[in-house]
Amino acid sequence: MPGEPPGARGVATDEALGRRPTSGPSALSARRLGPYDHDMQGAAVLVHGAWSNPHDWRWVAAVLEADGVDVRAVDLPSHRSTAATRADDVAEVTTAIRASPPPVVVMGWSYGGTVIDGLDPDRLTSEGLGVLRLVYVATLPTGTGPDEVPPPHELDLSHVVFLDDGTCVLDDDWWLAQEEVGSLPPEVQDHLHDHRRRPITLGAWAEGKPRCPWRKVATTLVLGRSDTTQSPAQQAWAADRFDDVRIVDGDHFVLWRAPEVLATVVEEALEGA
Repeated sequence: MPGEPPGARGVATDEALGRRPTSGPSALSARRLGPYDHDMQGAAVLVHGAWSNPHDWRWVAAVLEADGVDVRAVDLPSHRSTAATRADDVAEVTTAIRASPPPVVVMGWSYGGTVIDGLDPDRLTSEGLGVLRLVYVATLPTGTGPDEVPPPHELDLSHVVFLDDGTCVLDDDWWLAQEEVGSLPPEVQDHLHDHRRRPITLGAWAEGKPRCPWRKVATTLVLGRSDTTQSPAQQAWAADRFDDVRIVDGDHFVLWRAPEVLATVVEEALEGA
């Protein structure tokens, strides 16, 4: 299976990959082009997380677009309509894939990875959609079968606000005051103050049927070593079962702390197509 082929499996760190440490969005200001510095063929469909928005991908997109990659950052219906479901989010991503020039890499951050899990693997592989690779960022594939994932950390919902319209949202004022946000690059902090977190429908957040597309499509996992949403046991489990797991320095916010790492994953896949 592309997602977990036989043979050696393991973790690739920044050092093992032979890459210089990524210093985040500030490092991009001195560069005109991305890691490959030439026009590339293909597209990247980027799927944001819960309470998030497409603009959160701006630094990853900047590297990809500089190298000629067609970038489509999806705006999930669950963050635009109180009636939207997880199925609506999956359909939106499928539409974006259809509209993209192949080959296509689909990347989902956090809840966005859960949305990717809902993609129909038969459509991805038999309808000429050209999906080359799936990339799960700061999240683990679900629906893995009898070999269960170790239990996650207990989810703290004390700072999630549940609204009367059937949505919920992270307490923005609390979150923006947290140390992990305060340690982000200044331009990211400015972005987060300008783009407040958005409510997500409870139907999308809590419900959904995984289709396990990673069983048929090549898959990469990019995880932050200090991400508190995953336990060390979960990351070790992932490294043992998927052939391309990259654990990098950082937390849940890999897309802001290491945008070049994510762009490189996409471009490596497109380069090898």
